[in-house]
Amino acid sequence: MYKNKKVKDLAKVHLRKIKEKRRLESETILTAIASALIVNEDFSEYWDRLKEKIDRSSPIEKFNLIIQFLAILTPKTIKKINNPQYIKTLLENLKR
Repeated sequence: MYKNKKVKDLAKVHLRKIKEKRRLESETILTAIASALIVNEDFSEYWDRLKEKIDRSSPIEKFNLIIQFLAILTPKTIKKINNPQYIKTLLENLKR
């Protein structure tokens, strides 16, 4: 995805540090997803955590998480998530 070696190396370091943590905050989960995308690694564990966090959040927190997630949402990301209906539902929630 990224050709810049410095960006890839930095993403690998972030991902390694995140994997060592037990409890992850929303921003850390989003960083893990972005880093995994950069280095072309599986991010399904982090995606599941993000979905869980979104689903059990208050409406305001849910809105904030969706907006933050949109920053890394690309066609390639959607393809890897393999659940376009969930993404569609998230986007529809933004309309409300």
